[in-house]
Amino acid sequence: MPIKAATLPSEEEGFKAKPSSELRDFLRGDLSFTALLSTFLFVAMPVMASHIGRTILTFIDNVMVGHLPNASVAVAAVATASLAWMILFRLTLGVVTAVTTLVAQATGRGDEDEAERYAIAGMIASLIGPGLITLLIAIFAEKAFAKLNLPSDVLDLTFRYFQLLAIPSVIGFSIFSLMGYYRGKGLNSIPMYFDFFGIILNLILDYGLIFGKLGMPRLGVMGAALGTGIAILARALAFVLANAMNLIRGPDLWLIYRMNFSEMFRRVKEIYKLGIPSSLEGLVMTGSQLVVIWLIAPTGALNIATYRLTLRLQGLMFVLAIGFAIANNAIIGQLKGMGREEVIRKVGWYGALISGSISLVIGSLTFLMAPLIAKLITSDLALQGALAWSIRWIIPSVIMFCIINPLAGAMKGLGDTRTPLVIIVITRLLLRLPVIYVVVRYLGGGLKHIWMIINGDNVLRLLIFSFAWERITRGDTIRENQS
Repeated sequence: MPIKAATLPSEEEGFKAKPSSELRDFLRGDLSFTALLSTFLFVAMPVMASHIGRTILTFIDNVMVGHLPNASVAVAAVATASLAWMILFRLTLGVVTAVTTLVAQATGRGDEDEAERYAIAGMIASLIGPGLITLLIAIFAEKAFAKLNLPSDVLDLTFRYFQLLAIPSVIGFSIFSLMGYYRGKGLNSIPMYFDFFGIILNLILDYGLIFGKLGMPRLGVMGAALGTGIAILARALAFVLANAMNLIRGPDLWLIYRMNFSEMFRRVKEIYKLGIPSSLEGLVMTGSQLVVIWLIAPTGALNIATYRLTLRLQGLMFVLAIGFAIANNAIIGQLKGMGREEVIRKVGWYGALISGSISLVIGSLTFLMAPLIAKLITSDLALQGALAWSIRWIIPSVIMFCIINPLAGAMKGLGDTRTPLVIIVITRLLLRLPVIYVVVRYLGGGLKHIWMIINGDNVLRLLIFSFAWERITRGDTIRENQS
């Protein structure tokens, strides 16, 4: 008899009880499309809500400063600084991806203690890796931003915003790495509660500090940075306190004192081995966006603001891709730990195609509502017009990415983080960026031409990922990866 989704742990159970192996038990049963659909939604939906929350933490800044005087300059500065911050965040996401994979595989084997130890090692890996890099970049950020050829008024705001946001992120990134533990277990509702706490606090602080409301000083753009930085710290502190007070029961944080140096070093090394390729993949994706900003910077703040706001909206639309990629990572990882290699190919495709089908519906609605969305984002009429047509150009890429990213997540669940990196280097660094450079600098192309090139690149990437997944999931290849 098929096992229904009702057999999975509820959010209430996941919040109050120590995460256990319910997802693992479910995956031992029926894996028909109907059963897997409910499982994917159960695992992916809290992740999607959390991703919306983290995107909103920066998107709120863009929307609010879009209603300040000289909105194009303010939005260009905040959007560029937020993108640079996202590069640092990508480093932490590499650690989270590695922890997710290792925890999922340990859970699939039924080794709960091993899963907790990887979670603690992930915190240390995030602190001594992304944390230290964040501090160093914050110190030298002004010189780095100067290389982007930004207008002088945009450059000054960008640097000050980034520096104020980066410093509290060191602690926030370390605690965020614990997400990998819950993702690997398939219990994502717990982190979602703390993301919502961060959203609400960020909204209140941004409104007060940007516009001088609620008894707070009017700080404009710097108020946006301060509000987001405080929200990041508060969310991290709330997560630690809730764990210490047994309000949530995640990994035992005291394990950090019971793990000797050699064990910690070994586990951190494992995390970096899986996490560095994943971080590099994210850096290539985000860094390529900065290169495009560098290319269009001489055309003025309007084009910079249009490009960044479009990408920010695209980030919100990518929630399906992110959610189903993480679901595929956890589910495929646990299936690998169980040794159920015969169903891995099918399950990976199910996750990708469910995500792509839903994104087709959402993308079609977004295409029709593009002018209204642009009006909600900014009151600047010139920016509204540019943003509306730009939104419509990104829809094909969104749909394709919602298939590509879950396939990449499935590969990572098998412990293969290098193949997605190789594909992204070939398509983005060796193909997309050189073509954009030639079109913009020598042929006089604009944003419309950039979106056309990006859509073409995603068609190629979809084909390569599909072929790679078929090749990787041959039975003999999976067994080689396990050994």
